[in-house]
Amino acid sequence: MKEVREHFVLPVDIDLSEGASPDLVAVVASRLAPGLGRSVGPIHWKTGEDTGVDWTAEGFADGAFVVVCLRPSSRDLSFLVRTGFTPPSGQTPKWVVLLLLSILGVAITVGAMKRSLGWALLTLIAPLALWMGADVTLQALRSRRIDATFDSHAWRRRFADAVATTLNSAG
Repeated sequence: MKEVREHFVLPVDIDLSEGASPDLVAVVASRLAPGLGRSVGPIHWKTGEDTGVDWTAEGFADGAFVVVCLRPSSRDLSFLVRTGFTPPSGQTPKWVVLLLLSILGVAITVGAMKRSLGWALLTLIAPLALWMGADVTLQALRSRRIDATFDSHAWRRRFADAVATTLNSAG
């Protein structure tokens, strides 16, 4: 797992009012990755007596989890990219359900033919264990491939360019 963390303190002439902060995060995030700007939302926090709101955008881009966070009270714009996460999968494909039902059907049939609960369980567990092992192996290979192609300098440049372009267009 690789990661990049960057921080940038925004100049005092940049408007960080309640309405402008989410817009600023959305613009920076959308310049980092397409669609990332649509995920902007508030994070309400409390530390001791201090309370506040941070504005964040988060999502997946180029096989990595990306977070842009603005804390208006300190004018700190932070950025995190981490490769250890994978995007959540969508709906389960129909073939998966069909395959699971087929494995169950074969296990019941073998158990009935052999008149043995042990054979039924073995016939059920063995294909599922092989499937899970193959899936874990494929995920590990995919993660290694993402880590091997991860360019931390390029992400830092993307963040610096996004901030610079946003500040130039705001000013």
